[in-house]
Amino acid sequence: MVMKKLHVIFVLAYWALAANAQYVQPYWVTKPPQAGEDAKYYYRVTSAEGKDYEKAYVKAFAMAILESSWKMGVPVNTKDDLATIEQGLTENINVAPSSMTIPINKVCEYREKVAENRNVRLYVLWQVARYGNTPPDFDDFNDCE
Repeated sequence: MVMKKLHVIFVLAYWALAANAQYVQPYWVTKPPQAGEDAKYYYRVTSAEGKDYEKAYVKAFAMAILESSWKMGVPVNTKDDLATIEQGLTENINVAPSSMTIPINKVCEYREKVAENRNVRLYVLWQVARYGNTPPDFDDFNDCE
């Protein structure tokens, strides 16, 4: 009887570990790489959740734009700006209210299912220009694992 209980416990523990193993995030999700000292760009990770990949991607991209704008000192007034950017991205890629552009390059992405609500959580690693209107030479980054 004791052996049977131990066997059941080991099987359940194995299933739990196997289920968690498929959600091992790449290192860059929590510790983005660093660009070189003289690089004209930096790395940023955004995450978003959506009913499907496309909705999560639009949110992650919108967050990259907003966070980069804040870092550059571009005034962003309200939370409505995120919804405005998301709507603009789905309807028209040219959403900038000003003439400044923020060069941005998608490098890696990692997606996982959110078990409780069946949504998709997406993490995206971006290279973002340090200065608006100045497209840098983005370096190749091949270590997405």
